[in-house]
Amino acid sequence: MQKTEMSFFRDKRILITGHTGFKGSWLSRILIDAGAKVTGVSLEPPTSPSIFSICRLENQMDSVIGDVRDFELLKEVFERVQPQIVIHLAAQPIVRESYKNPRETYETNVMGTVNILECARQFSCVRSFLNVTTDKVYENKEWEWGYREEDVLDTWFSSALWPFSTLGWPNKDSEDLRYWYPTSVLVTGYDIIFFWVARMIFSGMEQMKQEPFKTVFIHGLVRDDKGRKMSKSLGNGIDPLEMADKFGADALRFNLITGNSPGNDMRFFVEKCEAMRNFANKIWNASRYVMMNLTIDHVQLPEQLELEDKWVLSKLNTLIREVTDNMEAYELGVASAKIYDFIWDTYCDWYIELTKARLYGEDEEAKLAAQNVLCYVLLRVLELLHPFMPFITEEIWQALPHEGDFLIRAQWPEYQERFAFTQEENAMEAVKDAISAVRARRSEMNVPPSRKAKILIVTQTPDIYAGGRDFIMRLAYASEVEVQAQSPEDLKGMVTVATHNATLYLPLAELVDIQQELERIAKEKTKAEENLARIEKKLQNESFVSKAPEAVVNAEREKADKARALIAKLEESAAAMRG
Repeated sequence: MQKTEMSFFRDKRILITGHTGFKGSWLSRILIDAGAKVTGVSLEPPTSPSIFSICRLENQMDSVIGDVRDFELLKEVFERVQPQIVIHLAAQPIVRESYKNPRETYETNVMGTVNILECARQFSCVRSFLNVTTDKVYENKEWEWGYREEDVLDTWFSSALWPFSTLGWPNKDSEDLRYWYPTSVLVTGYDIIFFWVARMIFSGMEQMKQEPFKTVFIHGLVRDDKGRKMSKSLGNGIDPLEMADKFGADALRFNLITGNSPGNDMRFFVEKCEAMRNFANKIWNASRYVMMNLTIDHVQLPEQLELEDKWVLSKLNTLIREVTDNMEAYELGVASAKIYDFIWDTYCDWYIELTKARLYGEDEEAKLAAQNVLCYVLLRVLELLHPFMPFITEEIWQALPHEGDFLIRAQWPEYQERFAFTQEENAMEAVKDAISAVRARRSEMNVPPSRKAKILIVTQTPDIYAGGRDFIMRLAYASEVEVQAQSPEDLKGMVTVATHNATLYLPLAELVDIQQELERIAKEKTKAEENLARIEKKLQNESFVSKAPEAVVNAEREKADKARALIAKLEESAAAMRG
Protein backbone atom coordinates (compact mmCIF):
# COMPACT_ATOMS: atom_id res chain seq x y z
CA MET A 1 0.00 0.00 0.00
CA GLN A 2 1.35 3.40 -1.01
CA LYS A 3 1.99 5.77 1.91
CA THR A 4 0.13 9.10 1.75
CA GLU A 5 2.46 12.08 1.72
CA MET A 6 0.75 14.39 4.23
CA SER A 7 3.29 17.21 3.75
CA PHE A 8 1.32 18.15 0.61
CA PHE A 9 -1.35 19.75 2.80
CA ARG A 10 1.03 21.96 4.79
CA ASP A 11 -0.09 25.62 4.62
CA LYS A 12 -2.88 24.76 2.16
CA ARG A 13 -6.13 26.72 2.60
CA ILE A 14 -8.87 24.09 2.90
CA LEU A 15 -12.63 24.65 3.28
CA ILE A 16 -14.75 21.80 4.70
CA THR A 17 -18.54 21.81 4.86
CA GLY A 18 -20.10 19.64 7.55
CA HIS A 19 -16.98 19.92 9.68
CA THR A 20 -18.84 19.41 12.98
CA GLY A 21 -20.09 15.95 12.01
CA PHE A 22 -18.36 12.62 12.64
CA LYS A 23 -16.44 12.41 9.37
CA GLY A 24 -15.90 16.14 9.13
CA SER A 25 -14.41 16.35 12.64
CA TRP A 26 -11.93 13.55 12.01
CA LEU A 27 -10.96 14.98 8.62
CA SER A 28 -10.42 18.41 10.17
CA ARG A 29 -8.27 16.87 12.89
CA ILE A 30 -6.10 15.06 10.32
CA LEU A 31 -5.64 18.12 8.09
CA ILE A 32 -4.81 20.39 11.05
CA ASP A 33 -2.16 17.89 12.17
CA ALA A 34 -0.78 17.94 8.60
CA GLY A 35 -0.29 21.72 8.87
CA ALA A 36 -3.26 22.88 6.75
CA LYS A 37 -5.20 26.10 7.38
CA VAL A 38 -8.70 24.68 7.84
CA THR A 39 -12.00 26.56 7.67
CA GLY A 40 -15.33 24.84 8.29
CA VAL A 41 -18.94 25.71 7.51
CA SER A 42 -21.56 23.61 9.26
CA LEU A 43 -24.52 23.51 11.59
CA GLU A 44 -23.96 22.91 15.30
CA PRO A 45 -22.59 19.43 16.18
CA PRO A 46 -25.44 16.90 15.77
CA THR A 47 -24.60 14.96 18.98
CA SER A 48 -23.58 15.74 22.53
CA PRO A 49 -20.86 14.96 23.31
CA SER A 50 -19.36 15.17 19.82
CA ILE A 51 -16.01 14.42 18.26
CA PHE A 52 -15.83 18.11 17.34
CA SER A 53 -16.00 19.23 20.98
CA ILE A 54 -13.90 16.37 22.37
CA CYS A 55 -11.08 17.26 19.98
CA ARG A 56 -11.52 21.00 20.84
CA LEU A 57 -11.51 21.83 17.17
CA GLU A 58 -13.31 25.14 17.64
CA ASN A 59 -10.04 26.55 19.05
CA GLN A 60 -7.81 25.06 16.36
CA MET A 61 -9.60 26.03 13.13
CA ASP A 62 -11.76 28.73 11.59
CA SER A 63 -15.20 27.34 12.50
CA VAL A 64 -18.24 29.02 10.89
CA ILE A 65 -21.61 27.87 12.22
CA GLY A 66 -23.99 28.23 9.29
CA ASP A 67 -26.18 26.47 6.71
CA VAL A 68 -24.97 25.46 3.24
CA ARG A 69 -28.43 26.45 1.99
CA ASP A 70 -27.40 30.09 2.70
CA PHE A 71 -25.65 31.08 -0.55
CA GLU A 72 -24.70 34.57 0.65
CA LEU A 73 -22.99 33.16 3.76
CA LEU A 74 -20.95 30.77 1.62
CA LYS A 75 -19.89 33.62 -0.69
CA GLU A 76 -18.69 35.65 2.30
CA VAL A 77 -16.62 32.74 3.59
CA PHE A 78 -15.10 32.09 0.15
CA GLU A 79 -14.24 35.77 -0.25
CA ARG A 80 -12.55 35.92 3.16
CA VAL A 81 -10.73 32.59 3.13
CA GLN A 82 -9.83 32.17 -0.57
CA PRO A 83 -9.76 28.36 -0.28
CA GLN A 84 -7.50 26.28 -2.54
CA ILE A 85 -9.20 22.97 -1.71
CA VAL A 86 -12.94 22.52 -1.02
CA ILE A 87 -14.33 19.33 0.53
CA HIS A 88 -18.13 19.14 0.62
CA LEU A 89 -19.43 16.82 3.35
CA ALA A 90 -22.61 18.58 4.49
CA ALA A 91 -25.65 16.46 3.60
CA GLN A 92 -28.64 14.67 5.05
CA PRO A 93 -28.38 10.86 4.77
CA ILE A 94 -31.44 9.08 3.39
CA VAL A 95 -32.67 7.52 6.64
CA ARG A 96 -35.89 7.60 8.68
CA GLU A 97 -35.45 11.17 9.95
CA SER A 98 -34.89 12.39 6.42
CA TYR A 99 -38.11 10.73 5.29
CA LYS A 100 -39.96 12.73 7.95
CA ASN A 101 -38.56 16.00 6.57
CA PRO A 102 -38.22 15.49 2.82
CA ARG A 103 -38.21 19.21 1.94
CA GLU A 104 -35.27 19.94 4.28
CA THR A 105 -33.41 16.90 2.99
CA TYR A 106 -33.88 17.97 -0.63
CA GLU A 107 -32.82 21.56 0.04
CA THR A 108 -29.68 20.46 1.90
CA ASN A 109 -28.56 17.73 -0.46
CA VAL A 110 -29.47 19.44 -3.74
CA MET A 111 -29.45 23.19 -3.23
CA GLY A 112 -26.63 23.01 -0.68
CA THR A 113 -24.48 21.21 -3.25
CA VAL A 114 -25.53 23.71 -5.97
CA ASN A 115 -24.52 26.61 -3.70
CA ILE A 116 -21.06 25.24 -2.89
CA LEU A 117 -20.42 24.39 -6.55
CA GLU A 118 -21.46 27.88 -7.64
CA CYS A 119 -19.03 29.42 -5.15
CA ALA A 120 -16.26 27.18 -6.42
CA ARG A 121 -17.08 28.31 -9.98
CA GLN A 122 -16.99 31.98 -9.09
CA PHE A 123 -13.74 31.95 -7.11
CA SER A 124 -10.64 31.12 -9.16
CA CYS A 125 -8.63 30.35 -6.00
CA VAL A 126 -10.26 26.87 -5.85
CA ARG A 127 -7.93 24.32 -7.43
CA SER A 128 -9.56 21.12 -6.20
CA PHE A 129 -13.14 20.21 -5.28
CA LEU A 130 -14.24 16.95 -3.62
CA ASN A 131 -17.94 16.16 -3.22
CA VAL A 132 -18.71 13.39 -0.68
CA THR A 133 -22.29 12.10 -0.44
CA THR A 134 -23.91 9.59 1.95
CA ASP A 135 -26.97 9.09 -0.24
CA LYS A 136 -25.85 5.61 -1.43
CA VAL A 137 -24.67 4.13 1.89
CA TYR A 138 -27.74 3.01 3.80
CA GLU A 139 -30.32 0.38 3.02
CA ASN A 140 -33.72 1.30 4.44
CA LYS A 141 -36.73 -0.95 4.05
CA GLU A 142 -38.83 0.46 6.90
CA TRP A 143 -41.36 2.48 4.88
CA GLU A 144 -42.41 2.79 1.28
CA TRP A 145 -41.30 6.12 -0.16
CA GLY A 146 -41.05 7.24 -3.71
CA TYR A 147 -37.37 8.08 -3.53
CA ARG A 148 -36.23 5.37 -1.09
CA GLU A 149 -32.74 3.84 -1.54
CA GLU A 150 -32.66 0.32 -3.04
CA ASP A 151 -28.93 -0.45 -2.88
CA VAL A 152 -27.82 -2.66 0.03
CA LEU A 153 -25.15 -1.65 2.50
CA ASP A 154 -21.73 -3.12 1.76
CA THR A 155 -21.19 -6.82 2.52
CA TRP A 156 -18.73 -6.38 5.38
CA PHE A 157 -21.05 -3.98 7.21
CA SER A 158 -24.04 -6.28 6.99
CA SER A 159 -22.00 -9.38 7.90
CA ALA A 160 -20.73 -7.56 10.98
CA LEU A 161 -24.26 -7.93 12.38
CA TRP A 162 -24.09 -11.72 12.02
CA PRO A 163 -23.39 -12.73 15.66
CA PHE A 164 -26.74 -11.34 16.85
CA SER A 165 -28.87 -10.52 13.78
CA THR A 166 -29.37 -14.24 13.03
CA LEU A 167 -30.63 -14.91 16.55
CA GLY A 168 -33.77 -12.76 16.62
CA TRP A 169 -32.28 -9.27 17.05
CA PRO A 170 -33.51 -6.55 17.45
CA ASN A 171 -35.86 -8.50 19.73
CA LYS A 172 -33.48 -8.81 22.69
CA ASP A 173 -35.89 -11.15 24.46
CA SER A 174 -35.37 -13.78 21.77
CA GLU A 175 -34.63 -17.17 23.31
CA ASP A 176 -31.86 -17.91 20.81
CA LEU A 177 -30.27 -14.52 21.41
CA ARG A 178 -30.25 -14.96 25.19
CA TYR A 179 -28.81 -18.48 24.92
CA TRP A 180 -26.19 -18.03 22.19
CA TYR A 181 -24.99 -14.44 22.61
CA PRO A 182 -22.23 -13.90 23.44
CA THR A 183 -20.40 -17.00 22.21
CA SER A 184 -16.90 -18.13 23.12
CA VAL A 185 -14.74 -18.48 19.98
CA LEU A 186 -14.59 -16.98 16.50
CA VAL A 187 -12.42 -18.79 13.93
CA THR A 188 -11.10 -16.74 11.02
CA GLY A 189 -8.13 -16.09 8.74
CA TYR A 190 -5.66 -13.31 9.46
CA ASP A 191 -6.53 -11.51 6.21
CA ILE A 192 -10.03 -10.63 7.36
CA ILE A 193 -9.47 -9.22 10.87
CA PHE A 194 -10.18 -5.59 9.97
CA PHE A 195 -12.96 -6.21 7.47
CA TRP A 196 -15.01 -8.61 9.55
CA VAL A 197 -13.74 -9.33 13.05
CA ALA A 198 -13.25 -5.72 14.12
CA ARG A 199 -16.64 -4.73 12.70
CA MET A 200 -18.40 -7.59 14.48
CA ILE A 201 -16.89 -6.43 17.78
CA PHE A 202 -17.87 -2.78 17.20
CA SER A 203 -21.38 -3.78 16.11
CA GLY A 204 -21.82 -6.05 19.13
CA MET A 205 -20.68 -3.37 21.55
CA GLU A 206 -22.98 -0.80 19.95
CA GLN A 207 -26.13 -2.88 19.46
CA MET A 208 -25.85 -5.44 22.27
CA LYS A 209 -23.58 -3.52 24.69
CA GLN A 210 -21.52 -6.70 24.96
CA GLU A 211 -18.66 -8.20 22.97
CA PRO A 212 -19.84 -11.02 20.65
CA PHE A 213 -17.06 -13.49 21.54
CA LYS A 214 -14.25 -13.94 24.04
CA THR A 215 -11.55 -15.46 21.84
CA VAL A 216 -10.53 -15.01 18.19
CA PHE A 217 -8.68 -18.03 16.76
CA ILE A 218 -6.67 -16.82 13.77
CA HIS A 219 -5.52 -19.41 11.25
CA GLY A 220 -3.40 -19.02 8.15
CA LEU A 221 -4.38 -19.06 4.50
CA VAL A 222 -4.74 -22.21 2.43
CA ARG A 223 -2.38 -21.88 -0.55
CA ASP A 224 -1.78 -24.10 -3.54
CA ASP A 225 0.93 -26.77 -3.64
CA LYS A 226 3.46 -24.18 -4.86
CA GLY A 227 2.74 -21.78 -1.99
CA ARG A 228 0.77 -19.31 -4.14
CA LYS A 229 -2.44 -17.65 -2.98
CA MET A 230 -5.44 -19.20 -4.72
CA SER A 231 -7.05 -16.84 -7.23
CA LYS A 232 -9.27 -16.83 -10.30
CA SER A 233 -6.55 -15.24 -12.41
CA LEU A 234 -4.08 -18.04 -11.67
CA GLY A 235 -6.75 -20.72 -11.96
CA ASN A 236 -5.20 -22.58 -9.04
CA GLY A 237 -8.24 -22.73 -6.79
CA ILE A 238 -9.53 -25.94 -5.23
CA ASP A 239 -13.25 -26.69 -5.31
CA PRO A 240 -14.02 -28.21 -1.88
CA LEU A 241 -17.14 -29.89 -3.24
CA GLU A 242 -15.06 -31.75 -5.82
CA MET A 243 -12.57 -32.80 -3.15
CA ALA A 244 -15.41 -33.98 -0.90
CA ASP A 245 -16.99 -35.96 -3.74
CA LYS A 246 -13.68 -37.62 -4.60
CA PHE A 247 -12.17 -38.26 -1.16
CA GLY A 248 -14.98 -37.60 1.33
CA ALA A 249 -15.74 -34.55 3.47
CA ASP A 250 -14.02 -36.09 6.49
CA ALA A 251 -10.79 -36.64 4.55
CA LEU A 252 -10.87 -33.03 3.32
CA ARG A 253 -11.46 -31.69 6.84
CA PHE A 254 -8.67 -33.81 8.33
CA ASN A 255 -6.30 -32.75 5.55
CA LEU A 256 -6.84 -29.07 6.39
CA ILE A 257 -6.46 -29.63 10.15
CA THR A 258 -3.41 -31.90 10.36
CA GLY A 259 -0.10 -30.10 10.13
CA ASN A 260 -1.82 -26.75 10.57
CA SER A 261 -0.64 -24.29 13.21
CA PRO A 262 -2.27 -20.99 14.27
CA GLY A 263 -1.36 -18.05 12.05
CA ASN A 264 0.78 -20.05 9.61
CA ASP A 265 -0.18 -20.59 5.97
CA MET A 266 -0.43 -24.13 4.67
CA ARG A 267 -0.09 -25.68 1.23
CA PHE A 268 -2.88 -27.82 -0.14
CA PHE A 269 -1.78 -31.14 -1.62
CA VAL A 270 -4.35 -33.38 -3.28
CA GLU A 271 -2.13 -36.35 -2.38
CA LYS A 272 -2.66 -35.58 1.30
CA CYS A 273 -6.43 -35.80 0.78
CA GLU A 274 -5.88 -39.27 -0.62
CA ALA A 275 -3.79 -40.18 2.44
CA MET A 276 -6.55 -38.97 4.76
CA ARG A 277 -9.09 -41.03 2.80
CA ASN A 278 -6.85 -44.05 3.41
CA PHE A 279 -6.88 -43.15 7.10
CA ALA A 280 -10.70 -43.10 7.05
CA ASN A 281 -10.65 -46.53 5.36
CA LYS A 282 -8.29 -47.77 8.09
CA ILE A 283 -10.74 -46.66 10.79
CA TRP A 284 -13.68 -48.19 8.91
CA ASN A 285 -11.98 -51.57 8.37
CA ALA A 286 -10.70 -51.75 11.94
CA SER A 287 -14.19 -50.97 13.24
CA ARG A 288 -15.70 -53.65 10.98
CA TYR A 289 -13.21 -56.17 12.34
CA VAL A 290 -14.15 -55.28 15.91
CA MET A 291 -17.88 -55.48 15.18
CA MET A 292 -17.50 -58.84 13.40
CA ASN A 293 -16.01 -60.24 16.61
CA LEU A 294 -18.47 -58.67 19.07
CA THR A 295 -20.98 -60.77 20.98
CA ILE A 296 -21.70 -58.13 23.65
CA ASP A 297 -24.58 -55.62 23.58
CA HIS A 298 -23.09 -53.22 26.12
CA VAL A 299 -19.55 -52.28 27.14
CA GLN A 300 -18.22 -53.01 30.61
CA LEU A 301 -14.51 -53.17 31.31
CA PRO A 302 -13.48 -56.43 33.04
CA GLU A 303 -12.10 -56.44 36.57
CA GLN A 304 -9.17 -58.59 35.46
CA LEU A 305 -7.12 -56.82 32.81
CA GLU A 306 -4.24 -58.35 30.87
CA LEU A 307 -0.91 -56.65 30.25
CA GLU A 308 -1.90 -55.47 26.75
CA ASP A 309 -5.24 -54.18 28.08
CA LYS A 310 -3.57 -52.03 30.72
CA TRP A 311 -1.06 -50.84 28.13
CA VAL A 312 -3.69 -49.61 25.65
CA LEU A 313 -5.93 -48.11 28.39
CA SER A 314 -2.94 -46.24 29.82
CA LYS A 315 -1.95 -44.97 26.37
CA LEU A 316 -5.55 -43.92 25.73
CA ASN A 317 -5.70 -42.15 29.09
CA THR A 318 -2.60 -40.13 28.24
CA LEU A 319 -4.01 -39.37 24.79
CA ILE A 320 -7.24 -38.01 26.31
CA ARG A 321 -5.32 -35.68 28.63
CA GLU A 322 -2.96 -34.40 25.94
CA VAL A 323 -5.63 -33.92 23.27
CA THR A 324 -7.84 -32.07 25.75
CA ASP A 325 -4.94 -29.76 26.64
CA ASN A 326 -4.16 -29.23 22.95
CA MET A 327 -7.80 -28.42 22.14
CA GLU A 328 -8.04 -25.92 25.00
CA ALA A 329 -4.87 -24.25 23.69
CA TYR A 330 -6.28 -24.30 20.11
CA GLU A 331 -3.43 -26.56 18.96
CA LEU A 332 -5.74 -28.42 16.60
CA GLY A 333 -3.02 -29.70 14.29
CA VAL A 334 -1.09 -31.22 17.20
CA ALA A 335 -4.24 -32.80 18.65
CA SER A 336 -5.29 -34.38 15.35
CA ALA A 337 -1.77 -35.77 14.75
CA LYS A 338 -1.79 -37.50 18.15
CA ILE A 339 -5.19 -39.07 17.48
CA TYR A 340 -3.99 -40.19 14.03
CA ASP A 341 -0.89 -41.87 15.48
CA PHE A 342 -2.84 -43.60 18.24
CA ILE A 343 -5.48 -45.03 15.88
CA TRP A 344 -3.08 -46.15 13.16
CA ASP A 345 -0.19 -47.40 15.28
CA THR A 346 -1.31 -48.16 18.83
CA TYR A 347 -4.83 -49.43 18.18
CA CYS A 348 -4.82 -50.89 14.66
CA ASP A 349 -1.26 -52.09 14.16
CA TRP A 350 -0.64 -53.32 17.71
CA TYR A 351 -3.59 -53.73 20.05
CA ILE A 352 -5.85 -55.48 17.55
CA GLU A 353 -2.99 -57.88 16.76
CA LEU A 354 -2.27 -58.43 20.46
CA THR A 355 -5.88 -59.46 21.15
CA LYS A 356 -6.34 -61.87 18.25
CA ALA A 357 -5.17 -64.87 20.26
CA ARG A 358 -7.88 -64.23 22.87
CA LEU A 359 -10.61 -63.44 20.32
CA TYR A 360 -9.98 -66.67 18.42
CA GLY A 361 -9.23 -68.80 21.50
CA GLU A 362 -11.45 -71.14 23.50
CA ASP A 363 -11.42 -69.17 26.78
CA GLU A 364 -14.82 -67.41 26.73
CA GLU A 365 -13.98 -65.13 29.66
CA ALA A 366 -10.78 -63.95 27.98
CA LYS A 367 -12.68 -63.48 24.72
CA LEU A 368 -15.33 -61.26 26.37
CA ALA A 369 -12.65 -59.24 28.16
CA ALA A 370 -10.87 -58.55 24.87
CA GLN A 371 -14.16 -57.54 23.22
CA ASN A 372 -15.01 -55.06 25.98
CA VAL A 373 -11.60 -53.38 25.95
CA LEU A 374 -11.52 -53.26 22.14
CA CYS A 375 -14.95 -51.64 22.03
CA TYR A 376 -14.30 -49.29 24.97
CA VAL A 377 -11.11 -47.92 23.45
CA LEU A 378 -12.71 -47.57 20.01
CA LEU A 379 -15.66 -45.60 21.44
CA ARG A 380 -13.35 -43.19 23.29
CA VAL A 381 -11.18 -42.67 20.22
CA LEU A 382 -14.23 -41.95 18.08
CA GLU A 383 -15.30 -39.33 20.63
CA LEU A 384 -11.89 -37.67 20.41
CA LEU A 385 -11.88 -37.82 16.61
CA HIS A 386 -15.48 -36.61 16.16
CA PRO A 387 -14.71 -32.84 15.99
CA PHE A 388 -12.28 -33.53 13.15
CA MET A 389 -14.12 -36.29 11.22
CA PRO A 390 -17.79 -36.01 12.25
CA PHE A 391 -19.45 -38.16 9.59
CA ILE A 392 -17.55 -41.44 9.73
CA THR A 393 -17.25 -41.31 13.53
CA GLU A 394 -21.01 -40.82 13.98
CA GLU A 395 -21.76 -43.69 11.59
CA ILE A 396 -19.42 -46.14 13.36
CA TRP A 397 -20.44 -45.00 16.86
CA GLN A 398 -24.09 -45.68 16.09
CA ALA A 399 -23.23 -49.25 15.03
CA LEU A 400 -21.33 -50.00 18.26
CA PRO A 401 -22.82 -50.70 21.70
CA HIS A 402 -23.13 -47.22 23.21
CA GLU A 403 -25.04 -44.97 25.58
CA GLY A 404 -26.92 -41.89 24.38
CA ASP A 405 -28.61 -40.93 21.12
CA PHE A 406 -25.93 -39.16 19.07
CA LEU A 407 -22.15 -38.98 19.23
CA ILE A 408 -22.27 -35.20 18.74
CA ARG A 409 -24.07 -34.99 22.08
CA ALA A 410 -21.83 -37.50 23.89
CA GLN A 411 -19.69 -36.43 26.82
CA TRP A 412 -16.09 -35.56 26.03
CA PRO A 413 -13.71 -38.24 27.40
CA GLU A 414 -11.92 -37.39 30.63
CA TYR A 415 -8.58 -38.46 32.07
CA GLN A 416 -9.01 -41.10 34.81
CA GLU A 417 -6.34 -41.83 37.37
CA ARG A 418 -7.46 -45.47 37.62
CA PHE A 419 -6.18 -46.06 34.07
CA ALA A 420 -2.69 -44.72 34.75
CA PHE A 421 -0.92 -48.08 34.41
CA THR A 422 2.57 -46.63 34.10
CA GLN A 423 4.48 -49.78 35.01
CA GLU A 424 2.48 -52.03 32.69
CA GLU A 425 2.68 -49.47 29.87
CA ASN A 426 6.49 -49.31 30.13
CA ALA A 427 6.71 -53.10 30.21
CA MET A 428 4.56 -53.51 27.10
CA GLU A 429 6.52 -50.77 25.32
CA ALA A 430 9.72 -52.72 26.00
CA VAL A 431 8.19 -55.90 24.55
CA LYS A 432 6.87 -53.91 21.58
CA ASP A 433 10.33 -52.40 20.92
CA ALA A 434 11.89 -55.87 20.98
CA ILE A 435 9.36 -57.24 18.48
CA SER A 436 9.83 -54.23 16.17
CA ALA A 437 13.64 -54.52 16.31
CA VAL A 438 13.60 -58.24 15.45
CA ARG A 439 11.12 -57.76 12.60
CA ALA A 440 13.18 -54.88 11.18
CA ARG A 441 16.37 -56.99 11.29
CA ARG A 442 14.64 -59.93 9.63
CA SER A 443 13.32 -57.62 6.92
CA GLU A 444 16.85 -56.30 6.24
CA MET A 445 18.02 -59.87 5.80
CA ASN A 446 15.01 -60.81 3.60
CA VAL A 447 13.92 -63.54 6.01
CA PRO A 448 10.30 -64.61 5.35
CA PRO A 449 7.85 -64.85 8.32
CA SER A 450 7.53 -68.59 7.70
CA ARG A 451 11.16 -69.18 8.73
CA LYS A 452 11.17 -69.12 12.51
CA ALA A 453 14.21 -69.01 14.77
CA LYS A 454 15.08 -69.07 18.45
CA ILE A 455 15.39 -65.68 20.14
CA LEU A 456 17.70 -65.22 23.14
CA ILE A 457 16.94 -62.10 25.19
CA VAL A 458 19.65 -60.79 27.52
CA THR A 459 18.29 -58.23 29.96
CA GLN A 460 18.39 -57.03 33.56
CA THR A 461 14.54 -56.99 33.62
CA PRO A 462 13.68 -60.58 32.71
CA ASP A 463 10.15 -60.45 34.16
CA ILE A 464 9.09 -57.94 31.51
CA TYR A 465 10.05 -60.18 28.61
CA ALA A 466 8.84 -63.33 30.30
CA GLY A 467 5.40 -61.69 30.60
CA GLY A 468 5.44 -60.81 26.91
CA ARG A 469 6.84 -64.15 25.75
CA ASP A 470 3.67 -65.17 23.87
CA PHE A 471 3.61 -61.89 21.95
CA ILE A 472 7.29 -62.20 21.01
CA MET A 473 6.76 -65.79 19.88
CA ARG A 474 3.84 -64.90 17.64
CA LEU A 475 4.73 -61.43 16.34
CA ALA A 476 8.52 -61.79 16.07
CA TYR A 477 8.21 -65.20 14.36
CA ALA A 478 10.17 -67.04 17.06
CA SER A 479 10.38 -70.78 17.41
CA GLU A 480 11.51 -70.36 21.01
CA VAL A 481 12.13 -67.45 23.40
CA GLU A 482 14.75 -67.70 26.15
CA VAL A 483 15.36 -64.90 28.67
CA GLN A 484 18.56 -64.64 30.73
CA ALA A 485 20.77 -62.09 32.45
CA GLN A 486 24.15 -62.90 30.82
CA SER A 487 25.25 -62.85 27.20
CA PRO A 488 26.31 -66.21 25.68
CA GLU A 489 30.04 -66.87 25.57
CA ASP A 490 30.08 -67.93 21.94
CA LEU A 491 28.51 -65.28 19.68
CA LYS A 492 29.72 -66.78 16.42
CA GLY A 493 26.92 -67.08 13.90
CA MET A 494 24.59 -64.89 15.99
CA VAL A 495 22.66 -61.88 14.73
CA THR A 496 22.49 -59.14 17.37
CA VAL A 497 19.57 -56.74 17.84
CA ALA A 498 19.61 -54.09 20.57
CA THR A 499 16.87 -52.10 22.31
CA HIS A 500 17.15 -49.59 25.14
CA ASN A 501 17.07 -52.25 27.89
CA ALA A 502 17.76 -55.57 26.17
CA THR A 503 19.98 -57.31 23.63
CA LEU A 504 18.44 -59.97 21.44
CA TYR A 505 20.40 -62.74 19.70
CA LEU A 506 19.19 -64.76 16.73
CA PRO A 507 21.10 -67.76 15.30
CA LEU A 508 22.00 -66.79 11.76
CA ALA A 509 22.03 -70.33 10.44
CA GLU A 510 18.38 -70.80 11.38
CA LEU A 511 17.40 -67.69 9.47
CA VAL A 512 19.23 -67.79 6.16
CA ASP A 513 21.42 -69.86 3.89
CA ILE A 514 24.61 -67.89 4.53
CA GLN A 515 26.34 -68.72 1.24
CA GLN A 516 23.22 -67.95 -0.77
CA GLU A 517 22.71 -64.70 1.12
CA LEU A 518 26.36 -63.65 0.55
CA GLU A 519 25.92 -64.23 -3.17
CA ARG A 520 22.73 -62.12 -3.19
CA ILE A 521 24.46 -59.29 -1.31
CA ALA A 522 27.41 -59.42 -3.72
CA LYS A 523 25.11 -59.12 -6.74
CA GLU A 524 23.21 -56.23 -5.16
CA LYS A 525 26.49 -54.50 -4.27
CA THR A 526 27.81 -54.85 -7.84
CA LYS A 527 24.59 -53.34 -9.19
CA ALA A 528 24.83 -50.44 -6.71
CA GLU A 529 28.49 -49.79 -7.61
CA GLU A 530 27.67 -49.71 -11.34
CA ASN A 531 24.84 -47.26 -10.66
CA LEU A 532 27.18 -45.06 -8.57
CA ALA A 533 29.80 -45.08 -11.31
CA ARG A 534 27.24 -43.83 -13.87
CA ILE A 535 26.12 -41.03 -11.56
CA GLU A 536 29.68 -39.96 -10.69
CA LYS A 537 30.60 -39.90 -14.39
CA LYS A 538 27.67 -37.58 -15.06
CA LEU A 539 28.66 -35.31 -12.15
CA GLN A 540 32.26 -35.18 -13.39
CA ASN A 541 31.01 -33.84 -16.73
CA GLU A 542 31.55 -30.07 -16.48
CA SER A 543 29.11 -29.42 -19.33
CA PHE A 544 26.30 -31.21 -17.47
CA VAL A 545 27.03 -29.48 -14.14
CA SER A 546 27.20 -25.99 -15.71
CA LYS A 547 24.21 -26.26 -18.09
CA ALA A 548 21.71 -28.44 -16.20
CA PRO A 549 19.27 -26.77 -13.75
CA GLU A 550 20.51 -26.66 -10.18
CA ALA A 551 17.64 -28.85 -9.00
CA VAL A 552 18.61 -31.58 -11.50
CA VAL A 553 22.28 -31.50 -10.43
CA ASN A 554 21.33 -31.66 -6.75
CA ALA A 555 19.04 -34.61 -7.46
CA GLU A 556 21.94 -36.52 -9.05
CA ARG A 557 24.18 -35.75 -6.06
CA GLU A 558 21.46 -37.05 -3.76
CA LYS A 559 21.26 -40.27 -5.82
CA ALA A 560 25.04 -40.67 -5.45
CA ASP A 561 24.84 -40.28 -1.66
CA LYS A 562 22.08 -42.88 -1.46
CA ALA A 563 24.09 -45.30 -3.61
CA ARG A 564 27.16 -44.91 -1.35
CA ALA A 565 25.00 -45.49 1.75
CA LEU A 566 23.54 -48.65 0.21
CA ILE A 567 26.99 -50.00 -0.66
CA ALA A 568 28.20 -49.37 2.91
CA LYS A 569 25.16 -51.13 4.34
CA LEU A 570 25.64 -54.14 2.06
CA GLU A 571 29.31 -54.40 3.05
CA GLU A 572 28.29 -54.27 6.72
CA SER A 573 25.72 -57.03 6.20
CA ALA A 574 28.25 -59.25 4.39
CA ALA A 575 30.82 -58.76 7.17
CA ALA A 576 28.23 -59.72 9.78
CA MET A 577 27.39 -62.87 7.79
CA ARG A 578 31.03 -63.97 7.66
CA GLY A 579 31.34 -63.44 11.40
